[in-house]
Amino acid sequence: MSIIKDKMDKGIYKPEQDIIEDLDRMFNNAKVYNIDESYKFKYTSRLEQALANKYKTTHVFHYDETVAQLRSDCDRTVTRNCEKLRRSYA
Repeated sequence: MSIIKDKMDKGIYKPEQDIIEDLDRMFNNAKVYNIDESYKFKYTSRLEQALANKYKTTHVFHYDETVAQLRSDCDRTVTRNCEKLRRSYA
């Protein structure tokens, strides 16, 4: 999160897609590296939803497409990593 804030402060993000990609990466990493029932996983999910809701109110035309892509990417990453963990403990 501090990296994203630093980039925002320096004006590095020009197209909005850049910040969306970094946020998506942050959420994916938090979900991949924390157990589903952990407070970090739950907090990440709530923060992701809150930001998606905020984005929806300010960027109505692009929201559905962007969130669908974020969720699709996230679902694939989480599923892939969960399968790896299950195999390693089997």
